[in-house]
Amino acid sequence: FIAPGASNGCAMACAYCYVPRRKGYANPITLFTNIEAIIAHIQRHVRAQGAKPEPNQCDPDAWVYDVGENGDCSVDALICDNTADLIAA
Repeated sequence: FIAPGASNGCAMACAYCYVPRRKGYANPITLFTNIEAIIAHIQRHVRAQGAKPEPNQCDPDAWVYDVGENGDCSVDALICDNTADLIAA
């Protein structure tokens, strides 16, 4: 699943990356301050899925969420706790 983003953009602007397509190559980072609401939404979604009926290539037991679709979690982790908060949840 693609989770609601905790940020978008990236300070790195790597030529090979798909992130700049969202904001152009100026690509400033936008950090969202509603991390508690984002985590609550993901937790509700997980509960609504119920037990995973069969293993897949991502994980045999757990539902897997992409938490860095529109940004770079490693860069975000340098400047805020959003990535750590998502992982801890």
